Amino acid sequence: MTLPDTTGIEAKKSGFAPLPDGEYIGMIAKIDEGLSFEKQTPFVNFEIDIKLGDYAGRKVWKRCYLKGDTEEKTKTMLGMYAGILESLGMTREQRHAITTVEQLRAFALRLEVKIYVTQREYNGKISNDVSSIDLNDESPF
Repeated sequence: MTLPDTTGIEAKKSGFAPLPDGEYIGMIAKIDEGLSFEKQTPFVNFEIDIKLGDYAGRKVWKRCYLKGDTEEKTKTMLGMYAGILESLGMTREQRHAITTVEQLRAFALRLEVKIYVTQREYNGKISNDVSSIDLNDESPF
């Protein structure tokens, strides 16, 4: 692939400002797994497309780390991950059976969700944090 010539194109630092704090309706569009850059900590990342309102078309992400620095932190992080799976309608038995990201995708992709987004500061920059995620019981679709 040949990269385009950007001569004469105004450079932009960021495409979007953070979303305001609030509740949004979205759909789980993508689920990835990975390792954090610095500590190589495993995580699952949920990409959520906002579907309604002034911010329809925007995306937010919920990253769930699967391991901590200590056994206690690992239990806490796995508990938070299990809580998200439960909030998406997964039973304890279903959670136990999910052992791969492909299985998680089969269950959760395209689920309509209600999320609560907050703003947070990290390294001097404001970004969004998905503080809760639940199935949307009041689906307008």
